[in-house]
Amino acid sequence: MRFFLLLFFPFALSAQVSPLYSEITPLPSAVTNNAVAHARIADTVFIYSFAGLDSTKLWSGIHLKAWRLNLVHQQWQSIPPVPDPQGGKIAAGASTVKNKIYVIGGYYVAQNGSEVSSNKIHRYDPISNTWLSDGAPIPKAIDDHVQAVWRDSLIFVVTGWSNTTNVPNVQIYNPATDTWSAGTSVPNTNNYKVFGGSGVIVGDTLYYCGGASAGTNFPATSYFRKGYINPNNPLDITWSGFASPAAKGYRMAAATMSGAAVWIGGSDITYNYDGIAYNGSGGGMEPGQKVSNKVYQYNWYYALNNTDIESNATVRIAPNPAHHYFSINLDGAFDLELISPNGVICRRLSGVNTLEVPIKGLAAGTYGVRIVQNNKVYAVQQVVVLE
Repeated sequence: MRFFLLLFFPFALSAQVSPLYSEITPLPSAVTNNAVAHARIADTVFIYSFAGLDSTKLWSGIHLKAWRLNLVHQQWQSIPPVPDPQGGKIAAGASTVKNKIYVIGGYYVAQNGSEVSSNKIHRYDPISNTWLSDGAPIPKAIDDHVQAVWRDSLIFVVTGWSNTTNVPNVQIYNPATDTWSAGTSVPNTNNYKVFGGSGVIVGDTLYYCGGASAGTNFPATSYFRKGYINPNNPLDITWSGFASPAAKGYRMAAATMSGAAVWIGGSDITYNYDGIAYNGSGGGMEPGQKVSNKVYQYNWYYALNNTDIESNATVRIAPNPAHHYFSINLDGAFDLELISPNGVICRRLSGVNTLEVPIKGLAAGTYGVRIVQNNKVYAVQQVVVLE
C-alpha cells in the first residue's frame, strides 16, 4: 500500500494540465463542522453535506440542513434535512454502504453552551431522496470520531468524544442487520484517544491520525495509528502506532484513492465549534474566523507522479471523438474515472473486459480517462466529447 499524508492544499501545476486542486461550485450556504459523503445515482456521482454550523458561529446557527451536488452538472440541490427531533447538530460522521448513507453521532449545543453527544444514526436513500427510519442507537453516544467503512459492509466508529471525555471505544455498525458490536478498543492512552481525528480503511487495515488529546487546551497529537482488522472476525483488531510530526492535524479530511490513504487540510491548532482555539492563539476556519461555502476538488489524476502511471497498450477506446458514448476494452476487471477539462471527476464506473461510458449531456471538450487495474494506474489517451 502507498501512504500519502497531505496536510495542506498544494499549489497548482503548470498551465498545461488541470490544477492539483480546484475550486468548484460553492455550497448554497456557508457551513462548517458538517458531515460529508458521496453516493451514485445511475452513472452520476453526488456529493452530500449534512447538518453543521452556519456563518453566525452561534449555538443557534447549528442546523440539520442537507444538500447534494451533482458532479456532472455542477449544481447543488437542497434535500430533506436530517431527521433529528433533538435539533441541529455538528461533528457527525457520514458513510456510504451499498449506496445508502449513514449519518452517525455528532453533538448538540444548548443556549448556555452545554454540549451533549448524540447516539443517533440516520439512514438516507440517495435514489429516492428520502430518509429511512433511524437505525439502532449507538451504544455510546459519540461525536468528533473517526468513521470508516470496511468492505462496503461494516462502519467502524473509532474513539471520539462522548459527553465529557475522549473514549477508546471501537463501535461497529452492520447496516444489513441494523446492529452494533464492540470491536477491540484502541489503547487507553492519549496517543490513541482523540476527538477530531480522521481515518480510512484500506484493505483490512484502518489508519487514523491527528485529533485532539485530553489535557490542557486539548493539544493536537502527532501520532499515527494502524488497526489490522481480522478478516475472519472483524471485531478483532490489532492496534499499533508511532509518533510522527507529519501525522499532526486536527479535523483533516481523509480519503482513499487508488489504494492510497490521503489526508488533506486540517489545523495544527485545536479549536471549538465556533472556531475559537482552545489555547486562545487564534482559531479555525478562514482568516477572520469566517465560515466558508467553498468546495474544492482534489484532482488525484494529476497528483500522481509519472512513476505511478503506467502505459498499457491493450487499452482500446472507441469511438473517439464521441457523441453519446464511448467504449473501453481492457482484459480483466477495472475501474474508470472520466475527468472533465477543468479537472472534475464526472463519471466513476467499473467494468470487466468491456465498459460502455455514457457521455450524453456532458459539455463538449477534451476529457481525461483514468483506469485502475490491479492497483496500477493507467493514463490513456484523452477522449473528445462532441455536442
